[in-house]
Amino acid sequence: MSGLQRGILIAIGAACGAIAVSAVMWQLSATRTTQVAAEGDPPHQGSYIVQAESAEAAAALVQGAGGRVTDELEIIRAVGALLTPDQIERLRAIGGAVRVYRDGEVTTKGTPNAGLPEPHFVDLVGVADLHGAGIDGRDITIAVLDTGVWSHDSIRHRSDGQVRILAQHDVLDDSWIEGLFNDWGRQTVDDETGWRRVYHAHDDDDDDDDDDGGWLPQSRSYDEDIDDWNGHGTHVTSVMANSARTEAGRFLGVAPGANLVAVRAFETDGSARYIDVIKAIGWIVQNRERFDIRVLNLSFSGEPFSRYWDDPLNQAVMVAWESGIVVVVAAGNGGPEPMTVGGPG
Repeated sequence: MSGLQRGILIAIGAACGAIAVSAVMWQLSATRTTQVAAEGDPPHQGSYIVQAESAEAAAALVQGAGGRVTDELEIIRAVGALLTPDQIERLRAIGGAVRVYRDGEVTTKGTPNAGLPEPHFVDLVGVADLHGAGIDGRDITIAVLDTGVWSHDSIRHRSDGQVRILAQHDVLDDSWIEGLFNDWGRQTVDDETGWRRVYHAHDDDDDDDDDDGGWLPQSRSYDEDIDDWNGHGTHVTSVMANSARTEAGRFLGVAPGANLVAVRAFETDGSARYIDVIKAIGWIVQNRERFDIRVLNLSFSGEPFSRYWDDPLNQAVMVAWESGIVVVVAAGNGGPEPMTVGGPG
């Protein structure tokens, strides 16, 4: 199978599963600000993205202006920060490469827990013929950045019956699991305790090594690790890669043989901050070779508030594309009138 065929196959599946809506890109709600702000922070702070020549330079500028750095966004040479209006003005007055953006919001759109009709898109887009020729996404890893994924046999297993979830990453609690379901169906388990390894952003172990990991009981199941309490991520993943068959023997997914990496950056209500999505894309790019990620699916969008080449989320998408990943993004559900394509689409 040629690289073009594979790209077309996965792109069709992701496009079919792309469900997006417009998002509020203006001032964050008081609730979200309260969640981000720490006790003792000045009032009237908002969450922003500050970009400079490097993430380190951006952090120094934020601290120099009196703001608080909340997140590192190395992929776009920026940091997330809590800033007051006066601090924003001081940063913008610097000029040059220093940019200050609102921490926008993007959302998914769907009806969680609602029944779905029998899908016919596999026949409509003609991939059944490709399946018959043995082209089913085999040897391709898709990273799905969304609300998570439910544990279901047709998602956990490829068309050949082998387990295929190579890794999971939850940006919301900064943890990830590698090899939970690898090609051999094995987990990373401690021989003495029977617990399995979960990696965190910071080393919380009591030992002296810097393994950035912790142990969790083996009894915890997959759907308790990075679950999907919204349903949108499971929906788009199923459209792309469902390995179940109809009574006639046709696959229900476009690429039933593909491997998967599940990345969650969206809350239960389907909303996410720019900062969390950018961090998630950065993790995917950093682990592209480790898990042989060839495709990244982004089935969400928000109302654009800057030129596409200047938007911080689009900047992260471009870095992923330049790294060799085929990035498939949603256009939004606001068409077909002009200027209705959402970002990063």
